[in-house]
Amino acid sequence: MHIFVSYVPYENLKENTVNIDSKMLKALVLNAREMQNKRFKNTKIGYNSRMEHNDILNFAKIKSNCDEFLNAIYKNYGLSTRALDRIIKLSRTIADIYESEYVTKPHIIEALNYRKNINGEVI
Repeated sequence: MHIFVSYVPYENLKENTVNIDSKMLKALVLNAREMQNKRFKNTKIGYNSRMEHNDILNFAKIKSNCDEFLNAIYKNYGLSTRALDRIIKLSRTIADIYESEYVTKPHIIEALNYRKNINGEVI
């Protein structure tokens, strides 16, 4: 994951903009891991990040209306299949955090944003 964080002026540092505390975040992560444990029960896969291409086809559960969107991302950014697989795996993890059975466009968009470098290029 690559996250570009913009400059925050000093006077804005005193503002409390955090909407989630560490306990809540930890609970979300543990819940997402539990979802993955159930998904990959009786397999050698432990986490979404360990899925290979065929595993993605079997386990990612991408909404059918996302196919065109993924195709456009793949073509427009000139991604490799490996890069697209990484975006899908990250999308699946984001969907797990939101307790969603399916990967949807908002999950893919969020994952795509985590794959941009400082120049805004998707990698």
